[in-house]
Amino acid sequence: LISVTVGQRPLPEAWINLDQVQIELLATMLSNGAEFINWRLWLLFASQPWPYPTQQDLLNLLFTYANHDSDRTGFISRSTYNEIPLWFSIERPPTPEDPALPRPYDREYHLKQFWFDLFAIDDRSTWLPYEDMLLYLASVPNPLHGFYRALALAERTPMPTLRDQLPRVEMHCSILNTQEYERLAEKEREQALQNDIEITNDAHISIDGLFQVLHHGERKFGDTHRFATTEDPEDFASKV
Repeated sequence: LISVTVGQRPLPEAWINLDQVQIELLATMLSNGAEFINWRLWLLFASQPWPYPTQQDLLNLLFTYANHDSDRTGFISRSTYNEIPLWFSIERPPTPEDPALPRPYDREYHLKQFWFDLFAIDDRSTWLPYEDMLLYLASVPNPLHGFYRALALAERTPMPTLRDQLPRVEMHCSILNTQEYERLAEKEREQALQNDIEITNDAHISIDGLFQVLHHGERKFGDTHRFATTEDPEDFASKV
């Protein structure tokens, strides 16, 4: 019980001997300079590689989800979510005829289920606030571009865009270098060519839309860190 190695063995070998400077550098990189880390956003980017959606991709998904939300609740069920394709697809390798061989991993299916569980509103993961999920998906490394993309969702209309808005996602990693990721990389290059046009429309932004974007990601019960005064034990996010 007093062993100094308790809890170390489950960690990867590269993590065990990190010094204080390396830990602080890693924390700064993950938090993007903020004091706290948005764990949903962090897990979303940790699930890459996947191609960033364009503004139009985000709006198309928003309108499709809204059409299935006949009561305008802002939520869709898991079954409805599974029926609607994302803006990209991953081709699965053919299933081997020999039943003794392992079945190919369906990454697209598991990625969709992970996103649903990540953004669902309760522990049972039965209802998805689709606009909230899309606002997270609007995030890109360039904050200005991400801000425009989030405003496009809040106002339901395209916002002015800049050239080279979508950063490239490196698909050629040593572990995941497969035909599926090569195809995703090619699709991303095609999207970059299609989107190499500036939208110069003068979009009107409402106060409500601006407020929604600026306060996105805030818990309705407030922060639950050690300095917070509004911690609510009923807030399921405080359990994380």
